[in-house]
Amino acid sequence: MWTQDYDLHSHSTDSDGEHSVEYVAQLMSENDVKYWSLTDHDTISGWSSASKAAKYHGIKFIPGVEITCKRGLEPEPQELDRLNRKNAAKSWHLLAYFPELEAKDCETIELANWLKPFQNSRIPRMKKMVKELTKLGMEITFSEVAQLTSGSIGRPHLAEVMVNKG
Repeated sequence: MWTQDYDLHSHSTDSDGEHSVEYVAQLMSENDVKYWSLTDHDTISGWSSASKAAKYHGIKFIPGVEITCKRGLEPEPQELDRLNRKNAAKSWHLLAYFPELEAKDCETIELANWLKPFQNSRIPRMKKMVKELTKLGMEITFSEVAQLTSGSIGRPHLAEVMVNKG
């Protein structure tokens, strides 16, 4: 049964969300969410801010993350046919929750370090996109895009720079 009391899958500008962590918490409050998880892609950089903002708004914060996983098995051709698809996704996303962790716990620091390679794996793709846009006449630097996030860099950050440049 659907309920508005829970939102366990949200993103901030620390990954591919449109709003700051604090503003996402405000939106949750305005929509009467009582239990909220910030699940940015491959980063937990927003947990501390989310915990503080949730407390301010009277919301129970559940630390979470959306982890990008590589496909472990090749797709079955008959299953692709059944789904009317030519190919399968190269990756999938795993939502993970850590209701007992606090932002400063040793385990949280270990998790943040474990996630770093996932964040770093997004950098070559972004540099390639920036290079391609430059070839097309839109002068954008990687650093302009990177300064928009303290977590995982993504296409929304690039789009924001593009919009800002007209």
